[in-house]
Amino acid sequence: MLPDPIQVFWYGDEFSWNVTAAEKLTVDCEPTPVDVTGWIAELSSATINDEHWPSVDLAKPLIIVPLPRTDELWPIDGWHRIRRAHAEGIIMLSAHVLSREQERIVRGYGSE
Repeated sequence: MLPDPIQVFWYGDEFSWNVTAAEKLTVDCEPTPVDVTGWIAELSSATINDEHWPSVDLAKPLIIVPLPRTDELWPIDGWHRIRRAHAEGIIMLSAHVLSREQERIVRGYGSE
């Protein structure tokens, strides 16, 4: 039996999310287009690999979660795609937007 693949996590100030688990939840779901311009200002706080972002696949959907205690949506996977979209003047990318229940399932730490 093969071991489980490495778990990928996204860490925020108050929360972390298991991106690998989120990808599994969205495998059979249709992505929806989202406007990424609201996250452009956050690029300076995200760790962006300048050698990586120019080659990312913009067709791969972002993974977005609703932040607990707010109405705000937050990307947990796709910051390099947002950076490339910004550089190319693209404002809409496809995304899987998790429900609040799905967000709780993939949250590594942080409370309601």
